Amino acid sequence: GEDTAHFKNPGTLVAYPGRNGFKLLQPHRNVLARDRVRYVGEEIAIVVAQTPSGALDAVEKIEIDYNDLPAVADAEAALKPGAPQLYPEIPGNLCFDFDYGDEAKVDEAFKAAAHVTKLQLESQRVSGNPMEPKACLATYDAARDSYEVWSSSQGITMMKGGFASYGIDPAKVRFVAQDVGGGF
Repeated sequence: GEDTAHFKNPGTLVAYPGRNGFKLLQPHRNVLARDRVRYVGEEIAIVVAQTPSGALDAVEKIEIDYNDLPAVADAEAALKPGAPQLYPEIPGNLCFDFDYGDEAKVDEAFKAAAHVTKLQLESQRVSGNPMEPKACLATYDAARDSYEVWSSSQGITMMKGGFASYGIDPAKVRFVAQDVGGGF
């Protein structure tokens, strides 16, 4: 992780203000976990090798020692005072507060309604489960000063922006995505 500490984050896709001008708080997200792992599946290592067998040998040498940290998996509980903080630069675990519409008109409509039903809905964590491996293979051709990146991704345009944020001209990167599963 320390070897990637100097990498910059690509900018956010959310540029509009939230409630009362609230601006999106975006923590620095390391390319590889540093100091602590924040979620299952967070990347912890990258292997760079000259040959496939060298890469396999290097992977076998990786050893990780995890220690359990306080955690919270419920959104409401994460916003309560004293909840474990995911990022120290996001106080209270609230990164964006957004509202939409005319709150005064909505309140007025509820007051005038013949009947109001209140309920709380919970949206469970939902995730597409790709059949293809979440992996990436990149090569650099020094003679051409160009890269080739093989990735099971439908987000090539976002990947181009990511490379640009590291100071790499996207025109020098050829992206290849084969046999990518369905888009959900």
